[in-house]
Amino acid sequence: MFPLTRFLRATAVVCALAGLSAPVAAATYDVVKQRARLTDDGTGLKQVRGLIDMPVNGKQKQVLVRAGSYHLKKRVAGSSDAYEDFIAFSVDAISPVEMNGSAPVVFQETNSLFDPRRRALMATLLANAFDPAADAQHHAAIQLAIWKIAYGDVDTPTDEGFDVKRKSFEAFSDGYLQFMKKKGKIVLNDSFDKQSPGLFGLTNSYLRKLDGIGGDDWKLVSGRGLTFLRSAGRQDLVTYTPAAVPLPAGGVLLATGLGALVIRRRRRT
Repeated sequence: MFPLTRFLRATAVVCALAGLSAPVAAATYDVVKQRARLTDDGTGLKQVRGLIDMPVNGKQKQVLVRAGSYHLKKRVAGSSDAYEDFIAFSVDAISPVEMNGSAPVVFQETNSLFDPRRRALMATLLANAFDPAADAQHHAAIQLAIWKIAYGDVDTPTDEGFDVKRKSFEAFSDGYLQFMKKKGKIVLNDSFDKQSPGLFGLTNSYLRKLDGIGGDDWKLVSGRGLTFLRSAGRQDLVTYTPAAVPLPAGGVLLATGLGALVIRRRRRT
């Protein structure tokens, strides 16, 4: 009789060659700073400071935050693998990302954050617009656009979800998100745009390519390229990996042939 263990090993090889895999548990990573500063990739900081007006503990408050990317390193939690550099953006503007010293912070991978449309919009933005080598204003514009996608009304093309200067209501039950510093109805200043003139215009140029109107929109890509990372008491992060190249037809044929060989050996036995 063909041993079960040999059959399982052969099946695993066939699945690997065919690009198939069994469902696996969500990965857990040890995450550390890439350099001394969370936002430094070796060419300087890639963030812009500004004020967000948003609900905190049920009350509308102004909070000073940094908009931009985080340059980090990760490896499977508890392993001795080499760390892998990656760039992430936050999807939770209030909780801190703080990582003091060199001690790793454990993040859990999850792909359940946000609905499929929001995930697809984030993936499309990162796939088409993001340039890691660009300046701080570009990184900040990507971050502001991600926050608008996360919290705005993305089902109404002409509504506030695709305009960084307007309030976003949809994802908050007890308040709103806004990037312009306000006191009552009096606009004191556009804090992000004041720190980096032209930032709001750049952000809106990206959002307009996602709103579903006009002939210059990017083609939506699958949100499967996104990975969300969560850690208790810290910001939820999102990072994007382009889709892998599909297995060539010859590889599929090879895997099919190996599967047939396994079945034939069983029949002989």
